[in-house]
Amino acid sequence: MKIDKRLNFVLPVTRVDGTEIYIHSTPIDSNCFRTYYRVLAKAFSVVMWELGPMSGPRVADKVLEDVATEMGQWETEPGGAAGVKQGLIADIQRRTSVVAPSDRGWEPIPYHEAVQRQILEPDDVAEVGSALVFFTAGSHMFRERERSMMLSALKHWSARIESSNATEFANFLSTSTAVASTGERPPTSSPTPSNG
Repeated sequence: MKIDKRLNFVLPVTRVDGTEIYIHSTPIDSNCFRTYYRVLAKAFSVVMWELGPMSGPRVADKVLEDVATEMGQWETEPGGAAGVKQGLIADIQRRTSVVAPSDRGWEPIPYHEAVQRQILEPDDVAEVGSALVFFTAGSHMFRERERSMMLSALKHWSARIESSNATEFANFLSTSTAVASTGERPPTSSPTPSNG
């Protein structure tokens, strides 16, 4: 399958109670990439060529933090451009939804809200963080003939590439699977679905 910046990342996550949920993420846009391309390129190089395609992707978020810190770009400097933590990572998370079953069917929930509501376990948050950083870097850094390497790395997570946005993906799940509740009580007002 061709991987390009129009396709989205879907990662299944099995919760402790056995419920499967999905992480859905849209790649960062070209403006965000232009802002952080140096740190992404350097982190990608460390992940793929120093650590290798087997172990590197599993620690991509930590590599990105180390590289950005070494370059003095992890935190936002007073009066400066947004650091990687407040800029790039925040944008990746903004473009990410957790598609989870609820009493109303499958619904996309903004990533930060899913973390706050503990729909994702802490260990899963760490695993997802690495997968998201690897997908973000790979979707911009892999050349056409190298993209099979990205697909191989994604298989380690049982992840896949989809053309549908989070809402469309949730609708697909609603029509193709039986819904099991996450065990949470529905909020008094419906969360706004993310289109990322």
